Amino acid sequence: MLDVHAPHEEIHGVRDFFLHLFIITVGLLIALSLEGLVEWRHHVHLRREADANLRLEVEDNRKDLASSLAAMPAEIKNLQGIVAFLEERQRGKTTVAHKLDLGMTISTLQDSSWQTANATGALSLMDYRHVQRYAAVYQLQKKLDTLQDATFDPLLTLGAYLGAGSDTRGITKEDATVAMLKVREVIAHLMAIRELGNGLDKTYAEALKPE
Repeated sequence: MLDVHAPHEEIHGVRDFFLHLFIITVGLLIALSLEGLVEWRHHVHLRREADANLRLEVEDNRKDLASSLAAMPAEIKNLQGIVAFLEERQRGKTTVAHKLDLGMTISTLQDSSWQTANATGALSLMDYRHVQRYAAVYQLQKKLDTLQDATFDPLLTLGAYLGAGSDTRGITKEDATVAMLKVREVIAHLMAIRELGNGLDKTYAEALKPE
């Protein structure tokens, strides 16, 4: 808010009037310029801070995803071994007792910096193409989170049928038949997560490219 004050001295003639008008105009222009400069510097700071936070968040998420993808081949191989075990149980073959590992590595991908940048309006101050690359990252992250959540349902069901951590010799043929379908469903989910994760990693790389 700019305050404009009337002249303290009485105006004498047209010359004084235009002189005071000129002084007021120059003062207003200087004040507006300073206000614009302060706002511009604030926008620059907001944009740089948001971009730095987004880059850091994307880098951390990429590392987290890389750990999950690295663990996935062993997890898929383990589940394929469980399928082979269940096929034996389905045929009524006796097997040695062993524990079944139903664990999977979860990527905990964050989006707080993206949400903050959106809420503060910082995204509107950034280059459009740059924002689009970040947007592509967080859209894929959301899809990956949804797919990971969907994988938990068959895993929980498997725990009921297989009694994870207990003596597996008590698994019946009927339970083995149902469990085998669930294990294959989990394997399919993991393979889909792997493909989506590989695509997300490329999107991370694109977003982290220097301007």
